[in-house]
Amino acid sequence: MGFFKAHEVAALVRRRPALLLEPRLGEWLDFLSGYGLSEQEVWKVLAYGSNSNNNNNDVAAASSPSSSSSSSPSSSTASFDGLSAGGNTTSGLVGAPGASPYAAGAAIVWFKSWGWSDADVAGRLLPCYPHVLAGGPEPLQAAVERLRQHSFADEDIRRMVLTFPALLSPPLSAPLLELIGRIRASAHNKYVVSGSYHV
Repeated sequence: MGFFKAHEVAALVRRRPALLLEPRLGEWLDFLSGYGLSEQEVWKVLAYGSNSNNNNNDVAAASSPSSSSSSSPSSSTASFDGLSAGGNTTSGLVGAPGASPYAAGAAIVWFKSWGWSDADVAGRLLPCYPHVLAGGPEPLQAAVERLRQHSFADEDIRRMVLTFPALLSPPLSAPLLELIGRIRASAHNKYVVSGSYHV
């Protein structure tokens, strides 16, 4: 992988100047490309990341180097507080406080223990939900334990891990738990008997 052209590097620096100070940037590039991500996907993982020097609109305005129409629902924050009070405010992976390729790799191993394949990791988890890997496996397991405390069976949790990994991003707030509980309670009505909305 030749990585990025000059204008792509310039776009990254404009959106996330803190990347210039990221001591593990080379390791991150090797890690992401080694897992099979394309140059465009690596660019997105870097662009839609955490940057404490940016305001919350910086990342939302970012666009892929190959498409000016591409956008992300993520917003930049100073820490990886994935779902705050039931919202969907995500930071990124590269540059997130405490994040490292080692921690991300350990989190990937954790996801694979719940049924994710290497193809799923490369095709969905890393390009779409990189922020859930930032804290390593410990916060993910803590979220699972909290779900178990709220009477979620392991099979329900497994479906959630496979289908909605962003729900495990810390903190797993009380409003979010209530919402998940309501969805699960409705999973046996006539609209979801096929399992399409099963949580």
